[in-house]
Amino acid sequence: MCSTVVAKLRNATLQDIIRKIDVKDLVKNTSYRVYLMFELKEGLKGLEQAKALVRNAEDIVDGADHPDATVFVINKREADDIGQVPQPLKYGWKEIKLGDFTCDEGDKGVVEMRLFEKNELNPKSSFIVKGIEVRPIE
Repeated sequence: MCSTVVAKLRNATLQDIIRKIDVKDLVKNTSYRVYLMFELKEGLKGLEQAKALVRNAEDIVDGADHPDATVFVINKREADDIGQVPQPLKYGWKEIKLGDFTCDEGDKGVVEMRLFEKNELNPKSSFIVKGIEVRPIE
């Protein structure tokens, strides 16, 4: 399952990409992996790394912290950095793992998948998003 909307980040200070999927549209008792499909253009700036979050919206509590993961949009990280790095695909596109989740019997609501970077002092550009893909884990 992939959203097919393509969006280009031209010049922004905040970046928050969100996809939601209703659990009733998923196969129960199945684990899924979520990927962001994207392309980097010449002149990329401000988005070397970001945070990824995959969670069931039923678990959201206002004011509470939720575990997120660091993703490196470009393969530029220090030896002691922990996080996901992009993998190349065909035609210049790349993918990066945002996280995993499981759809169990009795789950309700929606699963929220996000990639965000909210450093307002860090302008961002030249980042093209193809979509967020949800795949069953085999």
